[in-house]
Amino acid sequence: DYLSYQRYRFSVREYRWMLRNPVMDESISEEFQTVDLLCFSSQFYFLMGLLAFAMVLICMSIEAILRLNYNPLGDMAFLILFVAVFLVGEIMVRVYERMADIKVKRLNWRGLWATKQIEGTVDDDVAAKLAVGEGKQADLEQERLELQALNSERFRHRFLERNRPWILQHLVELLTPRSLDQPGPDGRPTVEYVRDIYAEL
Repeated sequence: DYLSYQRYRFSVREYRWMLRNPVMDESISEEFQTVDLLCFSSQFYFLMGLLAFAMVLICMSIEAILRLNYNPLGDMAFLILFVAVFLVGEIMVRVYERMADIKVKRLNWRGLWATKQIEGTVDDDVAAKLAVGEGKQADLEQERLELQALNSERFRHRFLERNRPWILQHLVELLTPRSLDQPGPDGRPTVEYVRDIYAEL
């Protein structure tokens, strides 16, 4: 249930890069909040791969320095190389940012980790894919099952139970006076509906 929710949360995220999102789930231990924010998505695995590659490079460079008895601080070119590598890195960051924004309409590619333009429900998204013929049948079936799980009462109750402290703490921020004036899911005013849910929590 948690992984299905995380996958759905990543697909409807507001920010392109998840770590830019300032809202953390405070019901989770502080050391795990960033991991939870990444939703075990492709961005999470990208960062893990980058970290592992950086560790390998550091180990190789330390080993090379030790084997060759090289003293970087005694090398006249060290400072020049350091500045050159730093500048090349900054330039490449700008280049990669531009490349990430490249759009290819023929392949329906809207850029790296582009957010969805949410205009309908997840059902509409699945139906659109079926109509256009995109995606594999197994992927569409997986999305349908995840949607079914998200809409089930069992999932909603478990979600409320596990996130009860956060919901109670932020209930005032989530509900605006305008939203309270609208009719609730059962037809009653939202104020009464929320009052009953609050009493259950």
